[in-house]
Amino acid sequence: MTCRPYALTLLPTRILLLAVALLASHATHAQASAEQQPYLLPFASAGNTLNLAVANTSADRKVDAATVVLFSAPEWITVSPSRLDLGAVAAGAETEATFALDLDRRAPVGEEGAVVFDVLDESGAVLQRKTVRVRAAAPDRLALSPPYPNPAHGEVTVPFEVPTTGEVRVAVYDALGREVAVLHDGEAEPGAHEARLAAGALASGAYVVRVTSGEASDVARIAVVR
Repeated sequence: MTCRPYALTLLPTRILLLAVALLASHATHAQASAEQQPYLLPFASAGNTLNLAVANTSADRKVDAATVVLFSAPEWITVSPSRLDLGAVAAGAETEATFALDLDRRAPVGEEGAVVFDVLDESGAVLQRKTVRVRAAAPDRLALSPPYPNPAHGEVTVPFEVPTTGEVRVAVYDALGREVAVLHDGEAEPGAHEARLAAGALASGAYVVRVTSGEASDVARIAVVR
């Protein structure tokens, strides 16, 4: 029996609905051929829902125990669960497998990856393989994430996010508004970045970190202690 891939529907929310045919033949392993546009995952997002509709296209054979397992995924995507037991699927019936996709903030913006699932029958034979193409979206704004550790007395990591390629400046100011350190000053590509502050060289007190790019800016606060 050959595979009849179902149409792929991209929804305007963070829910992706897919469909595959669950083959009734134990001996057949088919790769879905329908072209799918990459699914855009929001920057550093968690809980993106992937619904995989699995249909038994056989007119007379029941699949006693269908299972969907994660075959592979980019290192910057976490898929859960990695295995989902669907139970029996009657001839001509359809069931659904739901997975959550979390995108790491360090995912390469714009890079396309493939999340691959296998549909297995009760014997563990692969009945169908489905590849879901995904792409990491850029941050929607210039932003500073909370620096850490904070309070600090040694090196501080200052995470910041850039929505578009451009000149970016990250600087530190004391309580009087004086610039005491420049952590980054130059072009930065879209995505997540980190700067380092040697807090040990600063006097104890409160400091402000400011990131600017064009008209956009954001601030965070750091306490230096001895």
